[in-house]
This record gives sequence, structure tokens and C-alpha cells, in this order.
Amino acid sequence: MNRLLVSYDLHRPEQDYPGLIKAIKALGAAYHILYSGWAVLTPHTCRETRDLLKPHVDSNDKLLVVLIADWATLGIADANTQLGN
Repeated sequence: MNRLLVSYDLHRPEQDYPGLIKAIKALGAAYHILYSGWAVLTPHTCRETRDLLKPHVDSNDKLLVVLIADWATLGIADANTQLGN
């Protein structure tokens, strides 16, 4: 399983956040850790995750998927417990 950070900026006011959030949650165990950031425990690679989420963003939006090798948080206890840190 991979621990990934998924972050996004959607620029159109009426953008489909619910569709993107549903797609993120479908990847595996997903924890909403920041305003537009999720920690996800998934079998998918960064590229596979990007490709799975791509239909839910527009060409002017930004999407970042990062493999988490090590991390530390403050105030995000649930994600720490669930994702093994």
C-alpha cells in the first residue's frame, strides 16, 4: 500500500468538488487533512492516482500527488493513527 498526499486547486467557481472528493475516497482509506489536501492509503501509484482523478478536474486546475516517505503532523491525529505514523 502507498501513502499518498493528494492536493488540488480548482479554479472554476462552480467546479465539481463533490465528484473529485468522491473519486479521492474511492482510492482507499482517505483522510481530509488540509483544506484541499488528502492523505490516502491506496494500492495505486502516484501516476495511477493522477490518471484516476484527471476526469474530475479541468485543464486550468492543479493536481499534485506525492508519495509520502516520512511525515509528521500537528492537529491531525486521525490520519496519523490510521496511516501508520
